[in-house]
Amino acid sequence: FLGYELRHITQCSLFELEGGHGCTINDSDASRERTNPNVPTAAFFFADRSLLFDHHTGDWYLVGVANKGEEVIDDMLGWMKGTQAQIEAIGKLPSSTISSSSALNSKNANKNAVEFVPNRPKDQYQMDIARSHEEIRNGESYELCVTNQLEAEITLPKRSDKKLHESPFDLYKILRTNNPAPFSAFMNFYNKDDDDSSDASASLSICCSSPERFLSVKQDPQHENFVVESKPIKGTIARYIGDEGESESSDMVKTINDRIMQELRDSTKDQAENLMIVDLLRNDLGRVCEVGSVHVPYLMNIESYATVHQMVSTVRGNLDGNTSNAIDVIEACFPGGSMTGAPKQR
Repeated sequence: FLGYELRHITQCSLFELEGGHGCTINDSDASRERTNPNVPTAAFFFADRSLLFDHHTGDWYLVGVANKGEEVIDDMLGWMKGTQAQIEAIGKLPSSTISSSSALNSKNANKNAVEFVPNRPKDQYQMDIARSHEEIRNGESYELCVTNQLEAEITLPKRSDKKLHESPFDLYKILRTNNPAPFSAFMNFYNKDDDDSSDASASLSICCSSPERFLSVKQDPQHENFVVESKPIKGTIARYIGDEGESESSDMVKTINDRIMQELRDSTKDQAENLMIVDLLRNDLGRVCEVGSVHVPYLMNIESYATVHQMVSTVRGNLDGNTSNAIDVIEACFPGGSMTGAPKQR
């Protein structure tokens, strides 16, 4: 998990990466004053036990990391055998059982609807937009994304309750059912062995339903170099689902969605925003990729998801292994341009 406030650190790292010296983080920055003290700037897992799926071969792998010692290794092997038995048992269940236990009924989920409120009130948000217009007129940027965060308070079990981890997961199941996305993820940082921890990440759970790839760094098996890829999204329009009982594959549904996708494809506004992000990412990746390797294989493609159609571009480059690594890629690109717009580096 990388919090948006991490930009204060990555900006300094980027400054030093490009040969600068003496960068300091401005603790008086107004945006830092709004940081939620209950949310960490960043949080990571050390995954000593993992269940991995190979999408190319269809194989599952159990991977464990253990220190030397017969007792530790025996414990790891016991976990592997027990997990294997659980997986095989799941495969023997009727499909209807898996379906009913893995997703919550959306109608029931809405009975106790949660009320979200903006982090910034309307007046403040309008003032921020006006300030952004002024900065653009002054030449400090040519496009800015002024976003607002929605917050809600919900009641969860006490930390001593062993079922604490289930409640955030229930929220994630609702999200996954109503808005499935290719980069969905549930991350539970709750530390059951440290109820008195003051670490903000100790009570943090991430329920993610994102269709957007920020960054990937993968080795090219043919050339043995590493390829950096980003797939920014700018341009979104609701997908026509059809009336109750109407098949998504019906001619009418297809015709309506074709018209909707063409409307998005022809949108001058969305084209301008998408092109702006592509230019920004080409510049960002150029800092850490081999000269001349950054390219755009797909520009403004329309991709369809469960509830929306989106305009997606793909930017790729070959990582310059002599000067950069995967961490440098994050420092060069974070936060993602599709969230910020294109402010000028100052």
